[in-house]
Amino acid sequence: GSGSLDYREFVRKLKRSGVAVRTKEEEVVNRIWNCVTKANLTLDQAFKVFDRDNDKLISFDDIVNSLTSLGIKVEPGVVGELFRIADVTGDGKIDYSEFIYIFKKYNKVSYERAEDT
Repeated sequence: GSGSLDYREFVRKLKRSGVAVRTKEEEVVNRIWNCVTKANLTLDQAFKVFDRDNDKLISFDDIVNSLTSLGIKVEPGVVGELFRIADVTGDGKIDYSEFIYIFKKYNKVSYERAEDT
């Protein structure tokens, strides 16, 4: 090769060496998960915390305001990307199943455990 590494190759080498490499989105999910578990909340209860207007849907503003109230500082672009990943249906809102999906995607909860909540 050229003797230089591109970012993807660098990340692959780090992962092969056993170094945990997280995306910014994964880091945000991890921080949210830590707040949820520290507060002894179930995912059902956590969903209600994020659903600020109790309409069974989480808007982008709901996420931003909830993160702020939980003391989690996140760049707006990262929140946007996380929202885009979670909003599987693309309707601009996150419903309960999409909320659970984001924790499954980043291996915070098993599929079986999520369905028990």
